Amino acid sequence: MDTRLKRVLGRKTYEWLASGKSITGVKAWLVLDTLREKGYRIIYEDEEVNSRECYIAIVDVNDYFYVLLKTGNRSIGLLVRSWSTELDDLVDIFRKCSSLG
Repeated sequence: MDTRLKRVLGRKTYEWLASGKSITGVKAWLVLDTLREKGYRIIYEDEEVNSRECYIAIVDVNDYFYVLLKTGNRSIGLLVRSWSTELDDLVDIFRKCSSLG
């Protein structure tokens, strides 16, 4: 368990994300803003605005990656334990979204 991340996000949000559940909407963006303010490093960020707004940010949070993915009017945030197929799949979703323009 990452105690610093738990302090930064708050117990409820941390436990929710650490259990594999995602958060949506404004709360997903607030987590990204909080991590950015606390000095966590964004290792990948991209945005494409065409007929759909597409955005992805991947933040290195010690043993995890926080991923914020926006496709159209839907935003989700989740913790991924390590670089994995799941993370590659999220990047692919972003790429498909951005190519739909």
